[in-house]
Amino acid sequence: MRRIILCVSLLCVLNQLLQSAPPGCLDEKKLTEADRERAVQLMWQSLDRETLFTYAGGLKPVNIGYDAIRIPADGSGDLKDVEQIRRISSAFECPGLFQAEVHHMDFIYDGKRSIQTVLFHLPHFREKLKRHADLFSPYGITSSANPLEVMMAIEYARGGNASLMLGYLLGYPEDAVDFFHAASREQSRTGQFVKRNFLNPSSFDPRSFFVWAVPLGYKKTAADEAIFQCAETILAEYKLRRPQYFGDGKPGPFALLRDWLDAGFPSCSSTLQRGNQ
Repeated sequence: MRRIILCVSLLCVLNQLLQSAPPGCLDEKKLTEADRERAVQLMWQSLDRETLFTYAGGLKPVNIGYDAIRIPADGSGDLKDVEQIRRISSAFECPGLFQAEVHHMDFIYDGKRSIQTVLFHLPHFREKLKRHADLFSPYGITSSANPLEVMMAIEYARGGNASLMLGYLLGYPEDAVDFFHAASREQSRTGQFVKRNFLNPSSFDPRSFFVWAVPLGYKKTAADEAIFQCAETILAEYKLRRPQYFGDGKPGPFALLRDWLDAGFPSCSSTLQRGNQ
């Protein structure tokens, strides 16, 4: 029987990571001026939305799409923008903690293919791989696998359990992931869309994609509430810190993250450990 393990002390405990930002961590200064300007713009946009919940404690172990590019699928396009986002993504990383990757999507629409960016909170990402090893092991994936290998396995799973694999990594409640997977299978079988509602924790910018589907008439579970509470704790701290770093002459988003890492990111790891016991 599934039992939900909640964060203790108001559902979300502020646990300090016992480390400071290591050399090369979230280092935008290594970029050229043009790349650095774009990186700062992109990081603010990302932190104001759902990427915040990956950086600040790993509530969202994987975040897709802090930037995206579409290229001609026939190979005729100029890939300079892809090269730039690869360079920029190196500044989004922190050894042993955050990894940023750029990967192509298999699906082609209107003759173009999407190139997506993905950010991994490595400790919680690897926890998810262990917890759901039954889904990933058929692809030879263990918790030590390269994150990009994991994303490619999901991309080419072509249905099957791909929505389960991805949903768990994105940090959605397990019941919500299971519902979405079942609804997708039902729609494939009958051709009828399964109606649903959505839950979406607040972010600084309301255009956040940290959102999951639930059945009509659904009431929040303890797992939903725990994620909302943890997200509120992270967002409240971000709102306090942001004005000190945003604006001309101020340190900027990379310094915000490095300083916050030194002080201790909020951690909702107990929420991420919920499951069968």
